[in-house]
Order: sequence, then structure tokens, then C-alpha cells
Amino acid sequence: MALEREKMVQVGFRFPQDVLERLDARIERDEERNPGRKPLTRADLVRQFVLEGLARSEGKPKRG
Repeated sequence: MALEREKMVQVGFRFPQDVLERLDARIERDEERNPGRKPLTRADLVRQFVLEGLARSEGKPKRG
């Protein structure tokens, strides 16, 4: 998901350990399916989920 060159602000969140393990597993699956592609980070994946969730809750079509 490409973000326009918007100013990014760093934020922090706390998640249960099992959620982090699920995120890491998702990242591993993505790396296996897309070898050679720039690997996702936890931050990338959480940002993607938040943006998709916001778009969905606002009734906007998914970008991509």
C-alpha cells in the first residue's frame, strides 16, 4: 500500500503477545509468497490494517 508523501507521525500501541505472534506469522507468510520483495515490518502491517479498516468503516472502496 503506497502512501502519498504525507508527514508521518510516530505513535505507539500495546498489543497482547498473541497478536504480535499472529502479525509476525502473517509477515512470514507474505515473505514466503513474495520472495525478493521488500519485507513488511510490523509497523507496515498494522498501518495497512488501520487504513483498510478506516476506509471500510467510512464506506470507501479498498485501495490497491
